Amino acid sequence: MAGLADARLQAVSLAEPGPTHTDFRDADLTRVTLKNSNLGGAIFRDAEMRRIDLTHVDLRGADLTGADLTEANLSYSDLRGADFSFTLLLSALFNGTDLRGVLLRKADLTYATCNSATLAGADLTGARLSRTVFAEIPDLELALGIDR
Repeated sequence: MAGLADARLQAVSLAEPGPTHTDFRDADLTRVTLKNSNLGGAIFRDAEMRRIDLTHVDLRGADLTGADLTEANLSYSDLRGADFSFTLLLSALFNGTDLRGVLLRKADLTYATCNSATLAGADLTGARLSRTVFAEIPDLELALGIDR
């Protein structure tokens, strides 16, 4: 497993990095661009990831528990099976994102936008959804923990 734990990589572009299962635990990735990357199984526990660009990224099975992804762009990414429990996702964008089976337990999605995303099996139990926008989500009823 590659290790970048505790790294400080503010405002850089790391387009298409690898390998998978990289350890970014506690790293500062503020304003970093990771477009088109394969980061499946990566560990981002407690990482600072404000305004990160994660468009078209494979994050299947990644661990983002406790990370700060305020204003992150996760559009068109594959997040299946990732763990976003206790994560800050304030004003985050999930346009066309695959969120099937994602754990969002007790995550804060205040002002987040989920447009044309897939949410079947996503667990939002205890998540804060104040002013969160869910638009054109055909499988919203298959997500767990959302009051309807």
